[in-house]
Amino acid sequence: MKKYDVAIIDFEIMNNETNSPCEIAINLVKGLKIIDTYSTYINPKNNYYDNEIALIHKIPKKVIEAAPKFEDVYDQIKHYIENSSYVIAHNAHFDVSVLLSTIEHNKFPMIKFIYIDSIAIFRKYLNLKSFSMSSLCKTFNISTDNLHSAQYDVKALTAILLIVSETNNYKSMLELIQNMDHSYIKYSEFTNIQYALPSFRKYKRPTLSVINQYKILHPNNIHLLDKNIVFTGEFKSGKSNLMIKARENGAIIRSDVSKKTDILIEGIQEERFKGTDGLVSKQRKARKLICEGYNIKLLSENELLNLLESEKIYD
Repeated sequence: MKKYDVAIIDFEIMNNETNSPCEIAINLVKGLKIIDTYSTYINPKNNYYDNEIALIHKIPKKVIEAAPKFEDVYDQIKHYIENSSYVIAHNAHFDVSVLLSTIEHNKFPMIKFIYIDSIAIFRKYLNLKSFSMSSLCKTFNISTDNLHSAQYDVKALTAILLIVSETNNYKSMLELIQNMDHSYIKYSEFTNIQYALPSFRKYKRPTLSVINQYKILHPNNIHLLDKNIVFTGEFKSGKSNLMIKARENGAIIRSDVSKKTDILIEGIQEERFKGTDGLVSKQRKARKLICEGYNIKLLSENELLNLLESEKIYD
C-alpha cells in the first residue's frame, strides 16, 4: 500500500517549452486529510526567462536564478510521486508533460505513475458551464487573486477536490477516483509528451482592458502620458510586457489604428500578413493617415524602449 492516496501537483514554467519548470507545488492526501506538502521554486536547465509568461506566474527572474536546480529537487519530487497511488493535476496533460519532458531533458531515468485530470472529475460530479480554475474558485468562494502561483493553485484545487469528495459521501479522495470511469485513468509511460506551450491554453495574454487598468507608475513621462498607442507584430521583449510598461508610463493601449492614434509601435511582422507593399494592415493604415495630415509617430521596439528609459529623466 502506498503512503499517500493522492499527490496533487502543479507546475509553472519559464518559457514556451515544457522542460522549463520554475515552480512546483504538491499536496499529499490520505483519506480526506492533507498529510504533507511540498513546494519550491526551480532554476531549470532550460532557463530562458520569457517576459510574456512571467506576466502570468509573476515570479521575478532573480528569484528563479537563486532557486535550486531541478537535479537538486528531483529526488524529493520523485519520492512523493512514487509513493502516491494517483497523481491529480488540473489540465493534467500539461503538468505531466512538464515533469516528463524535464526528466528527459536532464537525462534522468523515467518514472512511472498513474494520473487523472481533475477536469474529468469535476465534469462527472459538478454541473458547471466552465471548469477553469478561475470559474471553480468563484463557484466555491475561493479567492482568485493568486491563481497561477503553483502553491496557491494546488491549495485551491485540493480544497475543491475535498469538498467534492465529502459532498458525495466518500471516505477518501481515493474512493472518489475509483468511482470514475476507467477510461479517465492515464499512465505516464503511455503519455504523448507535449514539448511546446502552443499545445496548451493554460497561458494567454492579458486583454487590453486589463492592461489599461494597470496603475500609472511614471506620470511624468511626457513622451507617453495620455498617448494612444497601437502595437503591431511581435517583439523580442514580449508584446504584453511592452504594453504594460507603456501603460505604467501613462499610455493608453489601443487595438487598432485610427485618427486618434498617437504612436504605432512596429515589431517583427509575419510574411503571410504582408501585402505586396511589404506592410501589414495597421502599418498601411497609419501611413495613409499620416499622408492625410494626422500626426502619428512610427516607432521601433528599441525606440519605444528608449522612451521608457526617458521616464527616469522626468521623474
